[in-house]
This record gives sequence, C-alpha cells and structure tokens, in this order.
Amino acid sequence: MGAKFTSKAVLWIILLHLSVLAGLVIFRQDQQIKLLKNSLPFLALGEKIRYFDLLDEKQVKIDKEAIHRGKISLVYIFQRPCSPCDKNIILLNKLIGQFAGKVEVYGVVIAGFQEFINQVDNLKANFKLYYPEDPDRFLARFRLKTNLSQLLVYSDRVTYLALGELDNADILTLIDFMRKEIAKYD
Repeated sequence: MGAKFTSKAVLWIILLHLSVLAGLVIFRQDQQIKLLKNSLPFLALGEKIRYFDLLDEKQVKIDKEAIHRGKISLVYIFQRPCSPCDKNIILLNKLIGQFAGKVEVYGVVIAGFQEFINQVDNLKANFKLYYPEDPDRFLARFRLKTNLSQLLVYSDRVTYLALGELDNADILTLIDFMRKEIAKYD
C-alpha cells in the first residue's frame, strides 16, 4: 500500500521546496552582487571606506577613524606624474578656500609622493598630503584598477565620486553638493 498524501501535506511539501529554492536564489544573487561590486574600478556611492592607513611626510599615521569623526571629508587620490592631476589640484585649491574649517581634505598620492612634495610652489596642494602605508592593500581596498584619479566626498559613506580630470562644471557641481552636505551638519 502506498502512502496517502492529503492535499494539505502536498501543499506543505511544495511550500518547503519553494522556500529552499528562494533561499538559494537570494544567496546566489548576493554572491553575484559582491562579485560585481568588487569588479568595479572604484568605490561605489553609499559604500563605507574600510581601509585608510596613510602616512604624512613626517611619517605620522592616520587611519580610517580620522575620516569618521562626524565631519565631511574630501579625499583626492592620485599618482605622479599626472598632468590632469595637477589641473585638478589647482581647481581643488580654489574650492577648499570656500569650505575652510567645515571640510577635512586628504590628498592621497599613490606613487611619486616625495617628488610631488618637492615640486614648484604653483603646483603645491593647499591641503595635507599622505601616501598609503601599504600601497597594494590601499589600491585593492579602493579598487583602483585604472590610472584615473578619484575625488570623493565622505561623511559616513561615499556620497560623491568623480573620476579622472575635473573641469569647471565638475567643480560647480561639487560646490553645490558640498553646500548641501554641510547644511546637513549645521
């Protein structure tokens, strides 16, 4: 004699199978999202910075807690030599004056730190410069797989991101964005 299944039991079995299948689909989608995110050549909007161990020219170390102090941070990551980066620094120098005391600025020189420090005055940054304590780890954590510079605004997550050479329109957009972000803290 075969087992008798009531319609209720059959429904429970189907529901159980569908639940397991849904769980597997969700797990797989989560894995695919992580793979996609890690394949991006830059940080994503809304992402937290998980690694930020930097040294200044006097070998003083700062870490990610420095940018987690309830203040807006502007982080400019670039390498040397780089003509577009020089242009960006000139534009950023102008921008920084408008937000003095309200925004922390971090210039992160991936390569060529000492050469940049010794440059002529008209290309000097009006903000503190740092270099990664462990460049390979820094590049991996920031997913820098291209030679593009990155400019990002960070409060508790990445809220603004610009890649490569900036132009005046980018700076005007950034100024407007920064004013809105600062208003949230005032």
